[in-house]
Amino acid sequence: MNELIPKNKFYTPQEITNMKLSGLPCSIRAIGDLIKRENWQGQGVSMARKRSGRGGGWEYSPLLFPPTAQDDFVFKYFNDMDRKSRAKNPKFYIKIDAEKVRKLAFKNALAEAENTPQLPTEIEDRIRLLACVEDFKAQYNNGKSRVEAERIFCEMYNSGQADFEVVLQETIKSISVPTLKRWRKELKAGGHSKLAKKRGGRVGTSVLSTYHKGEIAEAIVGHIVRNQFIKTPEIRDYILADFGNILDVEGREVSMPSIRSFERFIANFKIERENALLKITDPDKYKNSKAFVGFNMNSHINYFNQKWEIDASPTDIITTEGRYNLYALIDIFSRRVMIHISKSASTEASLNLIRRAILEWGVPTEIATDNGTDFVSKRFKLALESVGVAQHVCAPFSPEQKGTVERVIGTINRSLMPTLSGFIGHNVADRKQIEARKSFSRRLGEGDAKAFGVDVTPEQLQEYCDSWANDKYAHKKHRGIGVTPFEKQQSCSKEIKIFKDERVLDLLLSPLASGDGFRTITKHGLRIDSEVYWGGLLVAGERVFVRHDPADAGRVFVYKDNKTDFICEAICPNLRGVDPKQLHKEIKAQQAENINREVAPLLRAARKIKSSDVAAKILSSHAENSKDVAAFPKREIAHDNENIETANDIAKGYVPVQKHDVKQAKIVDLAKVKSTKRGQKEITADYEKCIEVLRKIEAGLSVDETLSQWATRYQNSIDFKSEQKMAEWFGAANGN
Repeated sequence: MNELIPKNKFYTPQEITNMKLSGLPCSIRAIGDLIKRENWQGQGVSMARKRSGRGGGWEYSPLLFPPTAQDDFVFKYFNDMDRKSRAKNPKFYIKIDAEKVRKLAFKNALAEAENTPQLPTEIEDRIRLLACVEDFKAQYNNGKSRVEAERIFCEMYNSGQADFEVVLQETIKSISVPTLKRWRKELKAGGHSKLAKKRGGRVGTSVLSTYHKGEIAEAIVGHIVRNQFIKTPEIRDYILADFGNILDVEGREVSMPSIRSFERFIANFKIERENALLKITDPDKYKNSKAFVGFNMNSHINYFNQKWEIDASPTDIITTEGRYNLYALIDIFSRRVMIHISKSASTEASLNLIRRAILEWGVPTEIATDNGTDFVSKRFKLALESVGVAQHVCAPFSPEQKGTVERVIGTINRSLMPTLSGFIGHNVADRKQIEARKSFSRRLGEGDAKAFGVDVTPEQLQEYCDSWANDKYAHKKHRGIGVTPFEKQQSCSKEIKIFKDERVLDLLLSPLASGDGFRTITKHGLRIDSEVYWGGLLVAGERVFVRHDPADAGRVFVYKDNKTDFICEAICPNLRGVDPKQLHKEIKAQQAENINREVAPLLRAARKIKSSDVAAKILSSHAENSKDVAAFPKREIAHDNENIETANDIAKGYVPVQKHDVKQAKIVDLAKVKSTKRGQKEITADYEKCIEVLRKIEAGLSVDETLSQWATRYQNSIDFKSEQKMAEWFGAANGN
């Protein structure tokens, strides 16, 4: 770092460009890129600061220049300063030149003693200033005392009237008689090195910083962080109330520091903790200006309509109908902008803007929004889903995630709004000035309307915004993309998706019925907001999805509950202005026609079915399927109890009746009764099947081995034997 560079000199990028220093770019744009690339603004207030003059901006210390540029700056700076000073006061410099040899000797001696290449600028300026004081006293004493002459010199120097201020005032802003006296004493006592400014010795050593391990400092910081608007006197009053006016510092009593000491402490703290305080007090500003980003979150955007951003903000003017809201939509690829003016922030306003943009630009792939109620409502989400557009909802309190539209809103408020009548300012300070003008106008008898010039209607404001976006902003070179938004849009060769029928888009964006859009049809019709809508295809009990016709409050569009299959239109007689009786008659006739159209084929199908055939066909089908199905034999045991034993004893002596005492015609054939009432339960299909297989085996016919094994096992089962026994009993009873 070059020690000859003045510490208090700062230059704007334009001034740096005009210097044409070696080692620095020659264009202001290249200088700006260098500043961003090396982060000059983040080097601290001693290296970079905001410009206080008109126009704002930033200015930078030459200490940030590359070494080659620093050397060139020092050479040009001092040569230019010397040239101007000599031209302004040539006689004075005759004496200065006479002292050059002596001063050079002092400088070389000091450099040799302290092993430094050259004398610091501030020491040299103080030596030269002391020499000027001696010359001044010799020329202008005129009988005045030494102190009086020095007082006059100090007044001339501080007021800028002296001819030598151009040379010396770079490092010495002001002087006083005691200061001159102290410098002489230091020069006499310790040589030139004692004239250097005392730096860094008192940092962190004040009573406010050290008392009780920093308790006072911590309390002050707490007040600053908790309320950034609190004033220093109030902070000191709080500290006095908490710690008292007399402090015990290392065994000695010390008065509480003055307000000025508090102010210095607070100012130094704010400088040292600038970024931390900014993050606490203004998180959005910290994210936008200080927080590290590392990459552009829109760097993946490479075609038109790939991503839009939308946001809303109150306008900075008052129209004839009050203050309106401004909705802005921007295409990230081209930076094309579209504006919509709305009385209030609402989902309908945002969808109106999106509809305009789709009709003019095409359908986007994605739209980025914040989490405002107008952008996260069910209505908004369903509308984008219906159109086929993805929505990216930015994280809460993260305006940097849609910074492009945030900046364009600021641009239109700064560029267009101040040119319109009714402008109320960008912030509180602007509004205070306008309010002051308003009060002054009242004292002059001028009305508010005349004072503020409120004569722009909302419709005119919309026209102004459209013209600004399409005629000015679209054809002005954009720094971020290097060309105009219009040229950038035209450079994209990718096809755009459009709606061929505008009515289709209107239908997809049409408002939903109150709530979530779903309704259940009653026998009286479709009820929406205390009104009843009738439609010929509405069926009582069916759950449907309903959209309003945006152009006709008396008509709605009814869909199935999947939100896509259209059913019919429904009409509200009260809102549509039609005769309810006539409409009711037409709806009933249409419903009857629809029902008959559905019922006719059902009746024709029913007539083809004969009731007598139904049971027979069903049982026949099941019997055919179960014909070849045999039950796997289970392990069996005899069931026994006292009643069964008694029945067995009786059965042993039972003799079947051979003849009846009734006429032969009335003799009951028990076998037929069994067969008629119980069917195949007496002789099961398995029994018959087994008998048939055994007969084939006895006859020597070929029988499947598996079937033969089954029959052999089955004839030894209780089921077979019981069936065989019952057949023998019933056969004997009937004389067989």
